[in-house]
Amino acid sequence: MNKPLNFIITGRAGSGKGTQANLLTDYIKNIHHIESGVLFRELAQQETDLGLRIKEIHETGTLAPEVIAIALWVSDLAYKVKRDQGIIFDGSPRRLEEAKHLDEILKFMNRFDNLKVLLVDISNDEARKRLKLRARSDDTEEAIQNRLDFFDENVLPVVEHYEKIGKLIKINGEQSIEKIHEDIRVSLNI
Repeated sequence: MNKPLNFIITGRAGSGKGTQANLLTDYIKNIHHIESGVLFRELAQQETDLGLRIKEIHETGTLAPEVIAIALWVSDLAYKVKRDQGIIFDGSPRRLEEAKHLDEILKFMNRFDNLKVLLVDISNDEARKRLKLRARSDDTEEAIQNRLDFFDENVLPVVEHYEKIGKLIKINGEQSIEKIHEDIRVSLNI
């Protein structure tokens, strides 16, 4: 049996990583899409101590401790991912310690060797331009700058970690959605 493909898709806010994760999910079919934001939103709806605390954190715009994200991934992997299913981590891990823990989890699952990390690469200027065009209520100038700074300070070390260990594939994210998707498929040989 061929080992299932496992991906992390990352990039600056506005890079289109979520769109590409969805396209890959549709293209590959037998793949489980893990999006930390969705997991956190589901938890925030629970009337539990942890759920209420996560809701509070979301409302203030701060980040939950890394251990919570890791616990949510482990739970999702443990209860939802079948043996022959691939995995797409959409926009996570976002901090170096999360990446190292995820590496250990995937090693334990015998999936680390088959991990590819896709960086949908766009410049800060392109990200800023796209985020302004989205016109979401939370995309104020200050919020946009904070998200771009967060990438540089926290996510970039994750990208560098995967580049050092030979897992990173850079994709030019300043192309059409279709061309980015095609470049991803070609680079993964799928």
